[in-house]
Amino acid sequence: FANQNGISGSYNAATGVLADVYTAKDPKSGKPLFRLYESQARAVLWYDRYKGVFAPISCGGGKTGTSLMIAERAWRRGMRKIMLLVPPEVYPQLTTKIRSKDGKSEREHDIAFWRKKVELTVPFTGMGKLAGAGARARKAEKRKFGCFVVPHSLMSTQDSSELLEKINPGLIIIDEAHRFKNRNAAKTKRLMTYLAKHHPHLIILSGSI
Repeated sequence: FANQNGISGSYNAATGVLADVYTAKDPKSGKPLFRLYESQARAVLWYDRYKGVFAPISCGGGKTGTSLMIAERAWRRGMRKIMLLVPPEVYPQLTTKIRSKDGKSEREHDIAFWRKKVELTVPFTGMGKLAGAGARARKAEKRKFGCFVVPHSLMSTQDSSELLEKINPGLIIIDEAHRFKNRNAAKTKRLMTYLAKHHPHLIILSGSI
């Protein structure tokens, strides 16, 4: 895979396979169980090269899978602290089993779904259901490494700056990053303060910028 910007890697556009992204394979045929969109492969390869990505991936284009693959990529390369910021309405489907409307069945959450598609060894810690600043701080201190999944709304709480410092991510992945476009919003100011102070790797995913 190569483009006009000189980015190269082992992506096969015909099969949709990025060879070293650790895809799950069919036990009989040995073939990958799914194919990547080209936009997903580009985002992963851009992270490999630049350690920072702006990926304009549209709705339905696989931002969740891209986020998880980049988190895994970083984890395997020694990044011990990762933060994945997601919209509050996306957080439950990413971390919690979803029950059908009739209550008779439930669907696995997105992280479990993607574990069947991609080999994910990075541990994930959900921070969205913890009540109060104290509980969030204790969770951040107890979990010394991994990918912390945080809803955007937590960046609007008064303890969010402290939470960022306690987690101290070396990589921040922002899904639907256009929601941080208001420079005057408290959540944007807190995030920008952390970025200016610590200079983490940054992944921006949005189909609306």
